[in-house]
Amino acid sequence: MIYAILGLIIIALIVWEYEFARKRLLLKNHSLQDLVENFNIGSGQILLGLFGQALMVFLFEYTYRNHALLKIEKNVLNFILLLLAYDLFMYVMHTLTHKVNFLWGMHLVHHSSNSYNLGLTLRNPWLFSFMYMLPYCLFALIGVPTEFFLAIIGFNGLTQTLQHSRYMGDWGFFGKFLVSPKFHRAHHGAQEEYWDKNMGRMFSFWDKLFGTYVETHDETIEFGIKGRLNSTDAFIENTYYYRYLLELTKRTPGIIGKIKIWIMPPSYRPSHICEIEAELLMGKVLERSVSSESQSRKSLLVCLFNFAYIIGFLMVRKNLAMEEQIYASLFSMLLIGISGYVLARKPASILEKQSKIEAKLFQTI
Repeated sequence: MIYAILGLIIIALIVWEYEFARKRLLLKNHSLQDLVENFNIGSGQILLGLFGQALMVFLFEYTYRNHALLKIEKNVLNFILLLLAYDLFMYVMHTLTHKVNFLWGMHLVHHSSNSYNLGLTLRNPWLFSFMYMLPYCLFALIGVPTEFFLAIIGFNGLTQTLQHSRYMGDWGFFGKFLVSPKFHRAHHGAQEEYWDKNMGRMFSFWDKLFGTYVETHDETIEFGIKGRLNSTDAFIENTYYYRYLLELTKRTPGIIGKIKIWIMPPSYRPSHICEIEAELLMGKVLERSVSSESQSRKSLLVCLFNFAYIIGFLMVRKNLAMEEQIYASLFSMLLIGISGYVLARKPASILEKQSKIEAKLFQTI
């Protein structure tokens, strides 16, 4: 029940911020398509996250009970120390998601919006919970009790929701050591000066300590990533970069060369593939993934229905057997898939026009 209430509060805040921007004509940072994208991606992440979290708790508890090297007591001092240790751990993990290609393929979902607002709280990759599952078990190995660790995750996560507000500043005194919205906005900046900067999750001093801190200039900052996908199809958002990596892998000879495609930074290109060819490969992946604003309007009700279903599922989850939970979640994923298909469809006239534009582009190159 508590998760359902928290979910409703977050959704209400997201919609309120959107309406606040719309009424004051501050739509540079808000659009209906962006709102739908965030809801669609978030609904899938929440559903998969429910099972990912359950599996993580099982593995964590198993490791703690059978392989813990120590038994850490539950007290305030240990909570503070472990909160610092966890945040440092997340700083390192966050840095890796920007430096390793196959991890960036997941994390870029969060960065792919060219808007910055509370909706980004929902915009996480579908495999987000599974990505941290095994690394989390390191805390069980050193003897952190399961319920203690879950409290640390929850406390750390609370601060991350408000970090994505476009209309909050640096939090005054608290902004000197916490990651404020202004601090985090630089992390989402599309300009090169902001790439891989301000990586902190809760505490900002890690960036200043390790040299990844940069000042935020709100008046000039642009959001998003290079080669952004213009689609509200959540499935495509979560998979298109891996299709691009597969295209690069096919064109790269040798086992070592193919492996490097997946473990090197996103900026890495094999010596035999020039920048223009890489961009054309990305264009090939994205060419049929564009959604229009009108399609976003048509599918908004479907998207909100998905979330209403999830909220209801969370409220009755404890009363369902595991088999019933699996069936309910699969049905929800089917709904998300259908709405994504509707969003991704384009009239033939749009496809023909797009093909002509692409043909001219290739002739120019």
